[in-house]
Amino acid sequence: MAYIWQNENWPHFNYDRTQVESAYNRYMYQKGIADGAFAMLSERARQMMIAESLSTETVSSSAIEGVDLQYDSVYSSIIKQLDVDMSIKAKYDRNAESVSKLIMDANRNHTPLTLDRLFDWHRLLFDGVAKGFAPKHVGAFRTGPVYVVHNTPRDTEIIYEGIPADRIGKEVESLIEFINSDEETNLLIKSALASFWFVSIHPFDDGNGRISRAIADYILSIEAGTGFRPYSVSGTIIKDRKPYYDSLQISQKSPSLDITPWITWYINSVCTSLAEAVEQCHKKLRVSSIMSSLDPNKYNSRQLFMLYKIADGSFYGKLTAEKWMKMTKCQSATATRDLTSLTENGILIRLGDGGKGTHYILNPNLN
Repeated sequence: MAYIWQNENWPHFNYDRTQVESAYNRYMYQKGIADGAFAMLSERARQMMIAESLSTETVSSSAIEGVDLQYDSVYSSIIKQLDVDMSIKAKYDRNAESVSKLIMDANRNHTPLTLDRLFDWHRLLFDGVAKGFAPKHVGAFRTGPVYVVHNTPRDTEIIYEGIPADRIGKEVESLIEFINSDEETNLLIKSALASFWFVSIHPFDDGNGRISRAIADYILSIEAGTGFRPYSVSGTIIKDRKPYYDSLQISQKSPSLDITPWITWYINSVCTSLAEAVEQCHKKLRVSSIMSSLDPNKYNSRQLFMLYKIADGSFYGKLTAEKWMKMTKCQSATATRDLTSLTENGILIRLGDGGKGTHYILNPNLN
């Protein structure tokens, strides 16, 4: 038997309960730490972290498949959809905006999943993509075989073959029924199962990995409900893709439908994502604390205005004298005095050679 779907018991997956329970306990411990940290954030800071994590998820999920999206364009689209009061300059990119809409729908729309919705997601993936780079069937299942291959300088190795095209409709229907049911009440495990199940069916000519991660996000967002889930699993995967591919390939060739390697990898990746989000949260809390302790008699209103924007994450890009002038509506000499004062007091650090590339960052050693 070459592939997991050739097992007569497909898709009745099984896994080592002890190993998965151990991984899940780590998740619950990390989630407890995260919930405590996130509860201390202001509503504004929470919205900014959500925007950042959704943007990272959008860009990273595409990057895993070798598709490059501009972060600025994605971030601009996300904050508009979240209705965050923030203005940034970003080049309009139709595909980046469409893929952002997919991620937003997966993460914010908790209505039952349908086949039409999956097809809509697939269309969004390739909206704005040049015809020669889009698959033959967009918003529809493939009609022929599909292979996952590994290319080397000397050879092309077939790693995996998707389910035969004539079985796709019934297979996806069964998966959607599982996703919308209460068959698996642990939504973290359910998201791992559903993501694996979808990518193992491989129903589309292209985009299967990205849709599978959107499905995982959809289920995780249901677990969070109206809560706060500012972390990106794809952002973790992109930093080290080998464990992702290894656990997927091992499980897809399991002769017994045992997908323990996949589920434990998945839960551990969520734990890593949570830990990274907590670290970012602590940085925001530290900076906010520093800003709130500033003496308003020592710094003028322009300086306090700009520092608070940096502190709550609503300032985007590099801080330059030109941006300072535009945002505070002051003259060049005034901007220079403001920035020099903050630099001399150790609040900002000046970077660059004094030319057009000169910009300022918040001193990371502030305490």
